[in-house]
Amino acid sequence: MASNAIELPFAVISCNTFPYCPALACKSTLIIYLLFGFKMPKFDTNNRIQIYGHRGARALSPENTIPAYKTMMAIGVDFIDMDINLTQDGELVVTHDMRLNPAITRRKGSNEFITEKPWILDLTLAKLKEYDVGRVDLASDYGRTFPDQYPVDGTEIPTLREVIQFAKAVAGDDIQFQIEMKTEPQLYPGHPVIKSAAPKVMAEKLVCILQEECIEDRVEIQAFDYRCLKEVRKLNENIALQFLTANDAYENWLNPNPEIAGLWTAGELPADHKDSIPQMVKDLGGKVRGVEDTGLTKTRLDDAKALGLKVVVWSLPSYPETQINVPLTEKLIDWGIDGFITDRPDIIRGLLAARGMYDLPSPLPGKLISSELKTLRD
Repeated sequence: MASNAIELPFAVISCNTFPYCPALACKSTLIIYLLFGFKMPKFDTNNRIQIYGHRGARALSPENTIPAYKTMMAIGVDFIDMDINLTQDGELVVTHDMRLNPAITRRKGSNEFITEKPWILDLTLAKLKEYDVGRVDLASDYGRTFPDQYPVDGTEIPTLREVIQFAKAVAGDDIQFQIEMKTEPQLYPGHPVIKSAAPKVMAEKLVCILQEECIEDRVEIQAFDYRCLKEVRKLNENIALQFLTANDAYENWLNPNPEIAGLWTAGELPADHKDSIPQMVKDLGGKVRGVEDTGLTKTRLDDAKALGLKVVVWSLPSYPETQINVPLTEKLIDWGIDGFITDRPDIIRGLLAARGMYDLPSPLPGKLISSELKTLRD
């Protein structure tokens, strides 16, 4: 993406000329940075394997929280990963599930985990802030999968803007963002109602925040619901899109009912794109394929890379599985994978370093992280 920054000895003036967001009246803005030595960030893979801290390295810290992003940046990652949902009053918040998860959620001041599961879309931001997500229930499957997650009691679900501003304050332009839009289509008539934000509404709010925070050139937006990615592309074609697939997607696409086959893909099918999933992703404006690690084959990897797509893998360990499948990870490294979305960025770093891949993302100074955390608390 061409830079429109004007560099001066002690300032950088950057005028962003991105699309107008009608829903939020988010117009193009003139941002003045008075930071000595600041450089406009560049989105570049540097031809090396990249590390994404999944949900803030949730094996180590409470998922999708400020303490988790602190942990990730102290370890050293290329991307901080997060999921977003929409509240009743229209705030984008960083949380994976579309309902509060009893395995990680308590009311503030309580030692008891909740039993109810309210929809995020039914809660205002103020109501959501009444919950504590800083500890895992060790009796749950989640807790048995991540028993070493370090608790931070009193931790709230943050807004998207809070996470972005924290990361920028700590890392400047040395961190990139991966944001998954959490929406779901209504599966079929008679299926229990899913309270999901409208993809168009979520996309408009998201793109405006990205542009206001000036990170649209160092973010990957991902989704399983391709309607979201289509809406983002309508608003800003320069934002990198990552099209996610789970293993069951391949079977779904073969369903003889086209409405079911194309439910998650906004009606798009590989059959309409040369019978090629990578071709479909490319035709839809995608830059990245996000594939479930156990479903990736060398052929699928090579086909995607031949079309110029970046390929990253994600995993979803659950008890009694291990937090990271090391033999599979080693095989993917040998195949030439572009990135790992992982709950254990520390282990990925070790596996890469052991193979002489020393060009790893730099850990950020602990003093800087601690200072910013103190600022937030104050």
